[in-house]
Amino acid sequence: MIKWMTLVLLSLSSVGCNSKSVAPHMKYFAAFDNSKIEVVEPILDVIAKRNNLEVSEKDPMKMKTLSQGKEAFFTALYFHGDSVLILTNVGVSGKLVFTVTDYGEIPLSDLERIANEIINAIEAAANLKFAILEER
Repeated sequence: MIKWMTLVLLSLSSVGCNSKSVAPHMKYFAAFDNSKIEVVEPILDVIAKRNNLEVSEKDPMKMKTLSQGKEAFFTALYFHGDSVLILTNVGVSGKLVFTVTDYGEIPLSDLERIANEIINAIEAAANLKFAILEER
């Protein structure tokens, strides 16, 4: 329960400055070993650069505090000021959560292509499997 409340608060804070109120298009999750953070984070940087997305990361020490001392990260990829892709393991459940939000600024087909590229790269590099948590 704490994990979900934390994720909701972080999601709201990451999009809080956006005037649009948009529900996520897709949410995925995977069991995650925090020792693989160093494998996952560079994937986002590479894919963001290739797709002209801005990377924003929350302070790892604050994320660790929210995760009761466990290593944690929160990374959002922005397109024209909108956080369209969020990847985080903040919380205590050992889950990696990936949120895809369609604000209508980037074609949905491109957003889904980028999301699938991230999912496939992370699954291969970190030896994990994402499952759909929520679909709109």
